[in-house]
Amino acid sequence: MVLDPQDEDQVVMAHPFASVPLGFSVMGTRTLWWGGCAWDSFALPHLLKDEPDVLVATRCPACDAPHAWVVGRDAPRRATRWPTSSPP
Repeated sequence: MVLDPQDEDQVVMAHPFASVPLGFSVMGTRTLWWGGCAWDSFALPHLLKDEPDVLVATRCPACDAPHAWVVGRDAPRRATRWPTSSPP
């Protein structure tokens, strides 16, 4: 668990969930979660029994290109991403 350094009563992360956006969004059927990193985000389908697949999205910190993957319990599906030279 990670507490807010300014307010130790506030939880920032309870792995693999984050309470603030840290660069990885994880969308289920009806709920949006924040993941602390790719590793945490890819773990969520294994922890959420009603979400066999989720959409994990992020942006490259170097070039800002968007990246998204549909992640299931077995393995990530084929990656979907925009070319670095022409983001939408």
